[in-house]
Amino acid sequence: MNNPIETPSIINNLNFSYFLSFAMITGIKLDIFTELSKSSKNVDELATNLNLNAGKLLLLLYMLVNAQLMKVDNGIFTNTDETNKFLVRDNPGYIGGFISMMLGSIQKTEETIRTGKPQSKLDFETLPEDILFKIFQGLHTGALKIGIELAARLNLFQYKHLLDVAGGSGGLAIGIYQSCSDIKATIVELPTIASITRKFISESNMSNRINIIECDLVKKAPEGIYDIAIMHHFIQVLSPNMAREAIKNIYDALEPGGTLYIIGKILNDSHLSPAQSVAFNLVFINTYDEGQAFTEKEYIEWIKEAKFVDININNNIPPNGEAIITARKL
Repeated sequence: MNNPIETPSIINNLNFSYFLSFAMITGIKLDIFTELSKSSKNVDELATNLNLNAGKLLLLLYMLVNAQLMKVDNGIFTNTDETNKFLVRDNPGYIGGFISMMLGSIQKTEETIRTGKPQSKLDFETLPEDILFKIFQGLHTGALKIGIELAARLNLFQYKHLLDVAGGSGGLAIGIYQSCSDIKATIVELPTIASITRKFISESNMSNRINIIECDLVKKAPEGIYDIAIMHHFIQVLSPNMAREAIKNIYDALEPGGTLYIIGKILNDSHLSPAQSVAFNLVFINTYDEGQAFTEKEYIEWIKEAKFVDININNNIPPNGEAIITARKL
């Protein structure tokens, strides 16, 4: 009796998922979504406007329909609402640049692991300003949304002076201020990034409401005294020793009883969940020398070493499986 032929269902699903992701990133790079945002088009119109081969393009377009990024009706292709919101250049919610960077970096994982050196390294102290601006532009809308959500989730109305640690575009601080207009906000950034932060704050008409200071938090504490500090997506870009020093320096900047919030990709001690944090380590190893999604145990060790108390971890928070760590200065 012949044994039934087994099907590698998990492998096949993973393989097909990669095809869909690759179709999306190709659509981003070819500006297909941006062109379709102007009006629905058939393949010949798209090919002419974008100087592409119509026969080859058509096969990609049907793949993008399967990926639920487009719709097709009698040969006329149209973006979905989500695509128009997030994958069209110059729209406020555009994340195509960030996705391209992220998926592009993980394609270099083999060489990164062979050499032990990140093949898509992000060095915020040496990157040209125009590239840094594009990076933070891609992250700005998400940071703004998170700031608004945090204001409600964490009851930030009770605080007087916020320190937004490594605030990048300032989206987090802007979102919090929009919800808590009585709070005073200060963003601390590296000197190489602070000028970019000022541009975003100025464009948001927040220059007279949100202060920006320049400081390398790994080397020293920022000026001022604060009753709350938020580290959003910061510790995960550092080495363990740098993370340890940064947390100590933030402790020094808080007033007695002040609260620290750390938000980002944090693993449980098995290193197996949350799934998105495990996955993001492929991005981190390709972009940072030692940055990664560290474990709860590591965070607790660093926070206790800095003399914080009342440590609490709320992990795997939807929709991105991130964590919020809370601690208090004595």
